[in-house]
Amino acid sequence: MKYWLPALLWSALILLTSNDLFSAAHTGSLLSRWLSPEAVDAANFVMRKLAHLTGYGIAGALNFRALRGARGGWRVGWAVGAVALAVVVAAIDEGQQAFVPSRGASAEDVVIDLIGAAAAQVIIRTRVLFSSST
Repeated sequence: MKYWLPALLWSALILLTSNDLFSAAHTGSLLSRWLSPEAVDAANFVMRKLAHLTGYGIAGALNFRALRGARGGWRVGWAVGAVALAVVVAAIDEGQQAFVPSRGASAEDVVIDLIGAAAAQVIIRTRVLFSSST
């Protein structure tokens, strides 16, 4: 359970942010304190997409750790499973957002989430390769 708890908690955190408080209107209003009105939309868009990429990168890494457990190394099955679990959470997240009036479901966001989770696997694989070659 110790390997799964961080992944489950992170997924729960992601799903808890599928509400009005984390809508573009609210995150944009935070940015408007520092940016001109013209820059808010672009900055908000970039910030939100980077949050997807980063958040699901973390999810992918935590899922990999959960699937690997106490074993060492890297296996393609663990990496594929980690990405698949992240995509399931992403689909649930976007599905929830479809029912929040200030939010919207986006297949593009699921693709960004998949890229984030997959990027984490590349980083993990690279670290395992370099740590085993020294």
